[in-house]
Amino acid sequence: MPYPDKEHLFKPGQSGNPKGRPPGKSVSYHLKEIQEEIDADTGKTEGRLLAEKLQKMAKRGHSKAIDVVVDRTEGKLTQPVNLEEASINVTYTKEKDES
Repeated sequence: MPYPDKEHLFKPGQSGNPKGRPPGKSVSYHLKEIQEEIDADTGKTEGRLLAEKLQKMAKRGHSKAIDVVVDRTEGKLTQPVNLEEASINVTYTKEKDES
């Protein structure tokens, strides 16, 4: 894919999103709010009920549920990357110590 013309690139110091994120709450914010709500029937949080359902699905052999449970409890597995075959230029800039 060719690079865009220089006239279409952002100038140094120019943001591609000058107004920032639009007002309003994110989906993640709303999901976290819902997970904190108490279920009237059980007295448990919605998050607790979700975790219990996920655990039951994993115990029944649902492979995606197993993946989610393991990732959440053990952490995601790292994927090895062979840098010898890649052509990567890395520039390290040490920040000035202001102390």
